[in-house]
Amino acid sequence: MKKVSIIIPIYNVEKYLTKCVESVINQTYSNIEIILVDDGSPDKCGQICDEYAKKDKRIQVIHKKNGGLSDARNKGIEKSTGDYLFFLDSDDFIEKDTIEFLTKILEENNADLSVCSVYNYNPLTNEKKRDEDVSKDYIKVLNVEEALLLMLDTTKAFSWRAWNKLYKKELFNNVRYPIGKIYEDVGTTYRLILNSKKIVYSSNPKYYYVYNDCSITKTYHFDIKECNRIEMAEQMCTELELRKHNNKDLLNKLKYFKCTQYVSVVNVMIRSEIYDYYIIKSSKKIIRKNITQILKNANNQKKMQYICFALSFKLYSHFFNKNIMKEKTNEIPKN
Repeated sequence: MKKVSIIIPIYNVEKYLTKCVESVINQTYSNIEIILVDDGSPDKCGQICDEYAKKDKRIQVIHKKNGGLSDARNKGIEKSTGDYLFFLDSDDFIEKDTIEFLTKILEENNADLSVCSVYNYNPLTNEKKRDEDVSKDYIKVLNVEEALLLMLDTTKAFSWRAWNKLYKKELFNNVRYPIGKIYEDVGTTYRLILNSKKIVYSSNPKYYYVYNDCSITKTYHFDIKECNRIEMAEQMCTELELRKHNNKDLLNKLKYFKCTQYVSVVNVMIRSEIYDYYIIKSSKKIIRKNITQILKNANNQKKMQYICFALSFKLYSHFFNKNIMKEKTNEIPKN
C-alpha cells in the first residue's frame, strides 16, 4: 500500500480547522501522514494542531513564520515522505473515503494524477451543491492535452485548483508553488499535468469546498495582488501556446481563459468600488481581441456580459452591480 502525504496549510481558520482535520484523521485509507503547516496563524490554530499531534502519531506539525499559501505548501512538500501528495485547504473537508477512492482510480488506471469532483458547501445552511451536474457519475482517463482542456473548462470541477487532486510525488521534482503570489495554482497545476503521462478524472464529488467569507479568494477588497491572477494566466497561456501550438481547441480555450481572469479581477474592483483604469482598459482590449473565442466558449449569459464589457465598461458595471444585489439578497440566511 502506497503512502499518501496530506498537506494542510493553515492560517486564521480556527472555527473550520477541527472539521477539516477530523475528516482526514477518519480516512478509510490507513497509510497516510498528515502534515499540518501552521503558517504563523494569529488565532488558536497552532495550539489546535499541537493537540491533534499528541493524539495521532500520523500527524506532524510545522510552525513557521507567515509566508503565504505557496510557502506553506512548499514546506509541506519538502517534509513529506509519501509516494502520493494531496492538498487540503484548512477551511474545507473531505469524504471519509476520498484518499482511498483517488488512490484506487489512480492505480487501477496506471495514472500519475487523479481528480475528483467537488461539493460547494454552505456552513450556514449545511447545503451542498455539486460542482458538476451529471445524471450518472463517470470516470475519464485523459492524456495531457485532454486534461489541459478539461482544466480550462469552467463548467467542470477538474479546474486549476491544487486541491481535489492526488499527485504522484515525482510530479513535483521540478515544480514548486510561486511564493508571495495568490492564485498560485493557476501558475502551477498545468505544469503538473505536463509532467504527467496519464490523468484520471471522476465526476464523483469527494471534496467539500466551504464558503468562508474570510478566505483569500472569497474576499472582495481589492488588493494589487489580485493581478497575480492575470500574471499567472498570462504565464500559463504563453508556455502552453509555445508547447501545444498545433492544438487549435486548446489555443482557443487558453485565449478564453485569459479573458475570464482579466474580467474576474475587474469584478473584484467593482465589488470593492476601487478602480484601476489601466487594468480595465487592458481587459477591454483583451476581450475585443479574443471576442471570437469568447463567442465559441462562453454560455449565452457570459457572451452578453463580455459583449457588454467590450462596448462599455460603464454599462457592464451597471449590470454587474445589479447582479451583486441579487446575490446579496440570496445570501441572507433563512430563519
